[in-house]
Amino acid sequence: MPRHARWGLFVVAAVALSACTAEPSPPPDTTPPETSATSETARPTGPPPVAAPVDLGALGGHACAVLSGAQQAELGMRVAPTEAGETCVWDQSERAPGSGDQFGYVLGVDLAGDPLAEAYRRGDDRTGAGQDYTWALFEPRSVRELPAVVRSLVDPAGQCEVVVGTGNGQGISVKGVVAPTDPDLCDRLVSAAELVVDAARG
Repeated sequence: MPRHARWGLFVVAAVALSACTAEPSPPPDTTPPETSATSETARPTGPPPVAAPVDLGALGGHACAVLSGAQQAELGMRVAPTEAGETCVWDQSERAPGSGDQFGYVLGVDLAGDPLAEAYRRGDDRTGAGQDYTWALFEPRSVRELPAVVRSLVDPAGQCEVVVGTGNGQGISVKGVVAPTDPDLCDRLVSAAELVVDAARG
């Protein structure tokens, strides 16, 4: 499959999956990572409690307006976004003139589901065609004092997702895929999630 087609599939799939909080499918020509002893250890099936819930209701219906234009540019989201309900997509699946960069980012503001609980529930799943993949990275984190997970199916420098539980059965997810790879990808997605939480808190 041509590279640009795979990128298009990622963005389409990510939009569709943000509504049900399922994980994105890995690229079809990516070799599964070697399994480490850590990845063989069973992960918890439930997330930590949210001590101070954050209501995301004020962000509903305008996910693309949560981050300012300057914030989007700083985070590497350098194209005009497309909004679909509670989801915002930045898609540069075709190489821009004079640039070798390709990327896709998806921000999901989930008002009626708990993406972090789903991430933990499926944290040990084998995923992908033929159940060949596990999460290469599944790292519990804290984002603005809220429980979160940073995870990647393949190489976290090329594909990463940050999922934050905000309480009240709500949550935030920020997905990204980039080429060439970027060792700061997950950190940039964490920064994006922090900005979303800040916006929700007002």
